[in-house]
Order: sequence, then C-alpha cells, then structure tokens
Amino acid sequence: MTIKIACPGCGKVINAKDRYAGKKAKCPGCKTPVLIPDPEGLPTLEPIEEESVAPSGASPYQQLFAAAKADRLDQMAQVLWTEHLWLVSGEPGGEDDMVPIIMEADDTPFMVSFLSQQVVQQFADNNPELTDERGAIGAFQVHSFNVFEQLQEPMGIAFHPEDDDAIFLDFDAASELREHLRSIASNPASMAAQPPRLPTDGDPRATELRAKVMSKLHSKGFRPADWLPTPDLTRKLRPREEIAGRILSLAAVFAWGSAPEDAVSSQQLKSFIKTGRLGQWLTDQEQQIIGTPRQQAMAEHAGSVGWKLENMWPLAWVLGFPKVPVVAASMIPEEVMHPLVFEFVGGFDQSIEGLLSKSELRKAGRVNAMEDYFYCAHNAVRSAQVGSEIPTVPTNFDPVVHGGVVHERRHSLTWCLSPGVPWDDTDLST
Repeated sequence: MTIKIACPGCGKVINAKDRYAGKKAKCPGCKTPVLIPDPEGLPTLEPIEEESVAPSGASPYQQLFAAAKADRLDQMAQVLWTEHLWLVSGEPGGEDDMVPIIMEADDTPFMVSFLSQQVVQQFADNNPELTDERGAIGAFQVHSFNVFEQLQEPMGIAFHPEDDDAIFLDFDAASELREHLRSIASNPASMAAQPPRLPTDGDPRATELRAKVMSKLHSKGFRPADWLPTPDLTRKLRPREEIAGRILSLAAVFAWGSAPEDAVSSQQLKSFIKTGRLGQWLTDQEQQIIGTPRQQAMAEHAGSVGWKLENMWPLAWVLGFPKVPVVAASMIPEEVMHPLVFEFVGGFDQSIEGLLSKSELRKAGRVNAMEDYFYCAHNAVRSAQVGSEIPTVPTNFDPVVHGGVVHERRHSLTWCLSPGVPWDDTDLST
C-alpha cells in the first residue's frame, strides 16, 4: 500500500510506503519535513532512511565524499552527525594551539578539517613547517555540529584538502549543511546516533574545552580519567603583583641554592629579597633555605631547587612570557630558562614594579584552559605513579621525573587561579 501526501512546502505529491506511516520524511523537492499520516497511532520522530549514494561498507569519509559529489548536503549531514572532526593548529604548543588553521582557495578562506587522526598525521608529514621538533602537529577534536555552528561569513570548510577526494564547501554551502545538522539536532531520536560526549552538566563552554584538552592529551599519549569534573571557567586570577612577587622569590631561592658566589653574591641576593619585599612570597621551607649559610644551602639543596624553575615558567607565562609551558617534556630546557631568568625576570636587581611594567597579564579564560590541560595531564601522571594496569602516559615518559615536572607546572597555574590561598595550601588533587 502506498500513502500519498502533498508537501506543504512546494505542493509536490510524495509517495510513501505504508511502513513509514507515522514517521517524518523530507520532501525530495524542497526538503520540507513532512509527516506521513498514521491512521492507527500517534506519529513518531524517526526519519525515513533514504538510499545512500555511497557503496556498502564505505568509510565515513568515503560516504561524505560520495554525498558531496552527488550534491546531497542532507546525507553529508547524516554522516557528519555521527563524527567528530579533527582540527589542526599552525603553532603546536603555542599561544594559539587550539585555534584551527585556515587556508585560502580562490580568495575564499576555509577551515581545515579531517575525519581521522591518520589523515592528520599525513597532513603533518606533508607540512613540516606546521610541526614541532618531534614532528607532531597540534590537533584537537570537536563534534561536527559545533564546528559548523562556529563558522562565520565568509568562512567555508575544507575536508582533507590535500587528498584527491578533497571536499571544499564555501560559506553558502556550509550554511545549508549547518541547517541540515540543526534539523537533525532538533530530533530527540537523533541523539542516540551521536558519538559519546563528555558530561554536559554545567557550563557548555567547559565541556567543549575539556573535549579539546582530552583530544590534545590523547594525541600526545596521555590517558586521563574520563570522569574528571569539568573546569570552573568563572575562576579569577589572583592580583598580578602576587604573581610577580612569587616569580622573584622563586628566582632568589633557586640562585641561593644553586648559583656560585661569583655568579651572584649572597649579599646581592639578600638585598634583592629585602629591597623587593619578597619574604612574604616565600614558603616556610624556602625561608629555611634562604636562612641557611650559602655553601651549606648549595650542598643540601642544589639537587632540589631546580624545581623552582618549573614553577617559574608557568607563572611567567601568565604574565606574558611568550614560551608556552608543555607537558610532554623533561625539565625546563636552557633555551627557555635563560631568557626567562635573565631577560623576562631581569636578573637579581629587578623589582616587582619593574617586572610588572614589562608584563601583560593573560586573560583568565586562557589561564583556565592551560590549567585544565595540566590538571588532566596530572591525573594521567598520578595514575601511572600508582601503577595503573593501562598505560596512562606516553612511552619513555618517566612518571616520577617527568611527572614531577607536570606536577610543579600545574601547581603554579592552579595557584594563580586560587586567590587568597597560600602556595602550600593549593589544591592539587586529581
């Protein structure tokens, strides 16, 4: 039996088999949703399954390409609804390490995207100028619906732009595809087909940030627990004067316990601490180190004060130091340490006011994102330290030594977002 119904949008007569009674379908002419009458019961919301233009067993991208070639944006939306897109950054580990790169074709900007991590790596191999010293490229995943929601005129989107089967959608086509995605999103039954998402309770911005953070850490070999609470993006930074004071006090402790007398004298360091009123930013343990005679302090603490540099790096970054703290690395390298101590901090005659005069405090949202990145990495490190049966850190990553680096850098970021909390009372739970 065939049910005939006129489309309310264009008037075209639609022939639907009776097994589709009570369901919705799109008019093949104008795409208007049409309810197929069901004389025996209430209507449901499941869409009619249309014949696919892709061969059986095709991969998601093959399905997407076949739909694009047939100019079936509705079927492209069906494919994309069940996928996350990989976006890549042009500056791995940099300030904009979660900002997708844009390419131009025929004077039109396109956001570059991929449907698999394997193709991302191929893209990285073909574009070494976009990778770091290890050949890694910054990459993160975002659900396709959210990618299209963020597109603004005149931005289009490019799928696998270096493939023979590349897909380029200009803004108009991307906007039309976005409407198909919105139509799917408005159907509660469609949620069952959506890929697993992180918990959506609370701030959706925090959920989206966590998705990016987890994707980035996964690409580096870290496996944090998927149940971690999402970040509180309302957290404010403590006063910049406190951050500057803490940086200078850490520099003093580091020098007292490691630098030879002919490099920086004890008298110079004592004057540095006193004149700069840095004592208020020293912990009790650090006060004891400074109170120990210099030679004794170096003998007892030379092997431990180096961790102060790990604390200094994120603090300096919060105040505008350009080199971004990283998680997948050993202790601070010389190419970061030297400009940090002697150029950004300014040596051991600097004042809090002088440091602030050449600093620019980063926005709290950026610091919240970086802190969540280190928080999740710290969780993976802790799991490795207690002997997780499943690997949670990258190969050749020492959970103790390298894990200590993550711990100290995370400490500084969390402290910056904990106004009024003393350094030693910072909540470093994972």
